[in-house]
Amino acid sequence: MKSPCHILIACTCFSDLLHEIGQYPFVYHYFRNTSMLHSVCLYMQVVPIIGVGFGSPLILNLGIDRLIAIMLPTR
Repeated sequence: MKSPCHILIACTCFSDLLHEIGQYPFVYHYFRNTSMLHSVCLYMQVVPIIGVGFGSPLILNLGIDRLIAIMLPTR
């Protein structure tokens, strides 16, 4: 399970996890009808933004890896 494909999938899952963490502060403040300062919101969204920034290129690389695996299979 140490193939490049499995490593890319694991990294993509971790990036998606970081991205999804950003939903919790939004839901909390939405249902409590509270507001926050823009600077606090920025700091709370740094981790999800990093997850999005890493996740998109990882999905592209995973797609290219799978395309190469289909186009040039080893025998």
